Amino acid sequence: MKTFLLICCIATVLPEICPADEAVKEKLERIQKEGTENGKRRLVAIREDLAALERGADDELLLKLGRHLYFLSSNDYRIRELQQEAAPLRTKVRDALLRTPGHAEAQERHFLALRSDVLERHKAFNYLYLAGVDLYRILPLLPSPETVRVLGRMLEDTKGATAETRFPNQPIDVINVPMSAAEHAVIALHYLPLQQPPVPRNKVVEVEVIAGGLQHHPAWIDWWHDVRDRGRTYRFEGSPVTYNHDGVVKSPEKSSK
Repeated sequence: MKTFLLICCIATVLPEICPADEAVKEKLERIQKEGTENGKRRLVAIREDLAALERGADDELLLKLGRHLYFLSSNDYRIRELQQEAAPLRTKVRDALLRTPGHAEAQERHFLALRSDVLERHKAFNYLYLAGVDLYRILPLLPSPETVRVLGRMLEDTKGATAETRFPNQPIDVINVPMSAAEHAVIALHYLPLQQPPVPRNKVVEVEVIAGGLQHHPAWIDWWHDVRDRGRTYRFEGSPVTYNHDGVVKSPEKSSK
């Protein structure tokens, strides 16, 4: 899989850095053409899953649509030439998910279920790591009170983040080591478009949160406790709507004269 991704990355930049070699150009054009055909098929599947959501939602469908949303929001070469179709479809998928209760809780349930399977040795630890990656890629694309509540609960779950709380069978190598729910939540919150987050968004912090650990966890857990217990409100970038722990904060009605 990593080799395939490397080839795709090379295919993305080669036209800008290599001489105009016809053989190379033809190969890249063939790769792009095949990718675009695959992209068209993926868009068909996304529309089918979106239609299925209208008939009812379950966790499996919500997880699939979350992955579709990330795909449509990415720079994937398969949709590079399909933006006229992909961009409006992305908006439809995002809006449909935000209207559907469980859009964030499904990600949480998936992560916790996989963790149980891993602890019982039914699955390898890498499955849990990949579920966490899905979570912090997808949930920032779904700014909602449900997403905030899910990430807040996960902030309180630090099991596996430190040497003292490592899982009994957690690998100790530094590549693809699964992180705790709290660490995944910190990464997701870093990318969630909150106005005035408690931790600044910059490249230094981004590198630190992606690397894992609990360096920025205290600031986020304090923020979450303020929201949960002390009525703190928040907004998402680009929206005038104010939220608290339970949802939209209604403006006080003006008294009639």
